[in-house]
Amino acid sequence: MSQDIGPSDPRMQLVSWRGKPYYTSYANHQWYLQNSQSAEGKAKFRRHADFIRKIKKIESFPLFVERGDIVIVLPDILSANADFALANEIKQLRDIFRVLSHPIIYLIGASFQLELAHHLDDTVSKETAYRHSTSTAQAQALTSGVSAWDLIEAHNQALLGLRRDFTELKQQVTTYSGERNALYTELAGKAEALIQEQNQALKEEVASLKRQIGQFTPPEGYKTILQWARDTFGPERQALWVLLRSPTHVNRWREIEYLEYLASEEMRKQGLVPELYPLNNGRYLHVPYAIFRTALDFYIAQQGARGMRPHIIQGNQKPKAV
Repeated sequence: MSQDIGPSDPRMQLVSWRGKPYYTSYANHQWYLQNSQSAEGKAKFRRHADFIRKIKKIESFPLFVERGDIVIVLPDILSANADFALANEIKQLRDIFRVLSHPIIYLIGASFQLELAHHLDDTVSKETAYRHSTSTAQAQALTSGVSAWDLIEAHNQALLGLRRDFTELKQQVTTYSGERNALYTELAGKAEALIQEQNQALKEEVASLKRQIGQFTPPEGYKTILQWARDTFGPERQALWVLLRSPTHVNRWREIEYLEYLASEEMRKQGLVPELYPLNNGRYLHVPYAIFRTALDFYIAQQGARGMRPHIIQGNQKPKAV
């Protein structure tokens, strides 16, 4: 919020710098607040910081600084100017710095005060801006020998020229936007094609790796004949008693090889390819359970046809012919 500054405050006094008169931005802000409160009852720029931001947004602000009609004073400027002729001016500025919370002073000359009136919203500033514009137009008319209407017409023609330039610039921007969108669409299409190509190459590489892995890993649910035989329970297990006996049994591997033969033949009947996969330093046929069961049923039927009774084998009894 703003803070009222009394008339005796150093910030409200006329300041001289290098022989030129100025008022501080605090004084100008205080006058603005007083004019706004007396006319409208409220001010748009109530804080000094907002008032300074408004000043800096004026397009001609840098030009006024360059021409010396605005002076930005920092504490180091005072120490850098030790000229005896500036002693009184430096002392006055130091008195202002003592009452400031921020170490910066904006000195505003008469020319920028008139320019500032065109950008403030209080009644006094509006009236000042109107009088300034009127007197400027009259002075130009007197010095150039043309009427105010001629000046208005000249301004209108200049405005029409600016509008034409704006229309042309807008057309150029529209053309540029179209070209940019077309380029973006083209690049997006190329990027999408490249992504698809890379994805396809990656899929092929993954498929190749899967095929290579498949040469060493049986499909899920596939086991060897001996593994399925060990997992079998019930009456069928008795038919596999010879296969599951100790390795010294002379018929063990011959019977397993026979079951592998039956299973491989059944796979071929169903359009499957028998594959050997590595296991325990060897390569063995791996089949799904359905193939193993079909081969086992055929094996049991053959045993019965040969006079064997695998379903009555118990304990350590050997199968015997009937």
